[in-house]
Amino acid sequence: SSSGWFGITLPPAAAAGALSVFAGGLVSSRFIWGFLLTRFELRRSFVAYGLISALSVVVLMAIPPKAIVILPMMGVMGALLGGAGILHSVVWPVYFGRNNLGTIRGLTLPVSALGRALGPLIVAALFDITGSYDAGFRLFVVWYLIAALAMLFAKKPTPPQSRQAILQSSA
Repeated sequence: SSSGWFGITLPPAAAAGALSVFAGGLVSSRFIWGFLLTRFELRRSFVAYGLISALSVVVLMAIPPKAIVILPMMGVMGALLGGAGILHSVVWPVYFGRNNLGTIRGLTLPVSALGRALGPLIVAALFDITGSYDAGFRLFVVWYLIAALAMLFAKKPTPPQSRQAILQSSA
């Protein structure tokens, strides 16, 4: 049960170490995810991110809540957050172009922020109802899988024609 994770008390040095491992995973993974994007199609990288994220939550739920497990899990979670930053910064211009990127991001970021704000509230409500965080963690797994599936079936973007090419083709 994942609920046991929230009863663990760490000494301050161990908690600082866990945060350092998280930060190390976050920073170092940006280079790894960037390299992967040069080798693999963006869509497939995004699918891999969603599947690895879902798997990491499943593993977190399955392993016994012991302090020794926190360090590797924090490294994985940091690496995934670093990957999210890279993937999200690349996916928008690739799929929607750069011309209207500011408008597109301006419209989507508030929706994304709302989702990040509501996530903890939904998980807290599920905990209040069930007495466990398992339902909330399962919900995260489902969302990661839905995102991976959606990206798997997303059509590969076709580059827009330049204005010059459009004018020449109509002449």
